Amino acid sequence: MNLSAMTRVVYNYEKKYRIPETDRLTEWPGYNGMVIPKATITEEQIKKRYEEIKNVPELTSSKINIVGDENSKTLAFATIEVNGYLLIKNVRIMDGENGAFVSYPSYKSEDGTYKDNFHFMDKEARKEIEIQLLKAYIKEQSIRYLEEQDIDVICTPITDQGATKGLATVTLDNSMVIHNIRVMEGKNGLFISYPQQKTTTGDYAEVITPAKHMRNKIEEKVLEEYKSKIKSKEGIDKKEVDIRDKEEKKPKSKDIKSEELKEKKDKKKKKTL
Repeated sequence: MNLSAMTRVVYNYEKKYRIPETDRLTEWPGYNGMVIPKATITEEQIKKRYEEIKNVPELTSSKINIVGDENSKTLAFATIEVNGYLLIKNVRIMDGENGAFVSYPSYKSEDGTYKDNFHFMDKEARKEIEIQLLKAYIKEQSIRYLEEQDIDVICTPITDQGATKGLATVTLDNSMVIHNIRVMEGKNGLFISYPQQKTTTGDYAEVITPAKHMRNKIEEKVLEEYKSKIKSKEGIDKKEVDIRDKEEKKPKSKDIKSEELKEKKDKKKKKTL
């Protein structure tokens, strides 16, 4: 690998792991997309740093299982994959005095202390991987919270409004209400549209945008309620038709028959006159 490529690797490492500016060997001058060594840095220093970091481990995937016990110091268990080939199980995310931290599988030594069964040699890589793992935990916790939220929907089907098939009001967790959600019909079927306003450029933009997981859940609930209302309405319409058919098929009373005969006689008299 040539010096330019090694410099790029070192630069990406320093940027990714937020190495303090005073400790960095590289810089980006702001033109041509070229990354260069700092003026006081030699080629040997770049090569040495490259050899140190070229095999730095990266978190390639993680699976989080939240404990959900308020009395436990363990917030979650995690299984992590490093560099795509090493799987580490029973990694704990713990609740400490200064916030959450990561604890690796450990064993009890002869002197009674606990020691990790695994550790990263590169301090900055360990720090970055643990940051990514904590972010994954927070994301999983957010998804779990969203799944537990109550969503109440009131939906009214409407007709003669083109692509708009219904209007809905959604109440979230008995504390927030979203009005004027539209049930729309597109090429790929039904979907929902949130309230929009016209921008200065003349385009329309949503004024309410739920997070992806909540958005999917709201859409599912709204469309479910809309379809239920349509099905109920079709049932009522069918009943009304059945009632009319039965009324028409009922035998006519004597009074009605006599009136019809009288009308026929009157018509005949008029013809003869």
